[in-house]
Amino acid sequence: MDARKIMACLLGATLMVGANNFTYAKEVKEEKILTLKEAVNKAQSKSLQLRITERNTELAKENAEMAYLQGGYYAYDSKNVDYQYTQKQQGVIKDQVALSVTNLYEDIILSEKKLDNLSASLQLWEKQNMKDQIEFDRGLKSNLYMQQKELEHQQSLQSKADLEKQLELKYMQLGNMVGLTMKYYTLEEPELVFEPYRDVANLDSFASSKAEDHVALWKATEELRVALETPIFTQDYMTVITMKANRETAKDNQRLTKENLEKSIREIYVQVKQLESQYNLLVSQLELKEKELKVNELYLERGMISNLQYEQSKIAYDKAKLELDQVISQHNQLKYQLDHPHLIPAV
Repeated sequence: MDARKIMACLLGATLMVGANNFTYAKEVKEEKILTLKEAVNKAQSKSLQLRITERNTELAKENAEMAYLQGGYYAYDSKNVDYQYTQKQQGVIKDQVALSVTNLYEDIILSEKKLDNLSASLQLWEKQNMKDQIEFDRGLKSNLYMQQKELEHQQSLQSKADLEKQLELKYMQLGNMVGLTMKYYTLEEPELVFEPYRDVANLDSFASSKAEDHVALWKATEELRVALETPIFTQDYMTVITMKANRETAKDNQRLTKENLEKSIREIYVQVKQLESQYNLLVSQLELKEKELKVNELYLERGMISNLQYEQSKIAYDKAKLELDQVISQHNQLKYQLDHPHLIPAV
């Protein structure tokens, strides 16, 4: 084989190895991106609470079967409620994990944006401070003004340091939930979509209907049914008094559970509608900031404003966009609770 053929073979082999290495590097890089869906799935599969509930479900089933053998139908009926409740709790816990991860994931994304905005503001402060210092030396700025600006600067630096610490803790919390070391991963920014929640004609009726879907109210209602349907066979005075008291307690518990849930659902609905009003105001504010930014961009090109003034309008626009994203995120979280009422605390 002549030298040219040898070189061609070596070159081909090198290119193949290089292509394989590039593919591997690309795969490794893609593996370091953690999507929201992946985070939710990993957290659910890792949830210790869910595994405990699954074991409790098996135990509750065995207890119900044993109760039937030892005490008949009425003993079984009570234990069967416990069994069905633990079954339902598995779905509740999955949704709770999904909501917790989603809230934390989006909170980290928004906190990162807030940190970027704060860092840009601090850089802008440095430029503004140089300009202020020149004017101060010329007697155009007072000493009080400079002191106020310096105090604002120190407060911003502290806010940045606090936010960095909070972000570190949030990443650690997310890492614990999904079972990953987050320093090796980046989060994929989810698309935040705003959709108004449907208008409700009768809020009390809406709250009552949603409360019926809550597993806590289901359990309280079933416990009341069992207490009322279980006959009092004995003539023992204390046993009779106890069973009658249990019936009254079950009635009170069912009523209070329903009232508390309905109250919480009404409050969440009102918060959702308030956020929608706030959203409309923030959209108008963002549109105004966007117009100002475009105008200042033209002014900058024509030399009518300084680069510093343009950067100020850019930061103002980014801040307005962040405020809007925060409202959308909070709005979506509350809507999710309304559509999954079992996630609303029953007390």
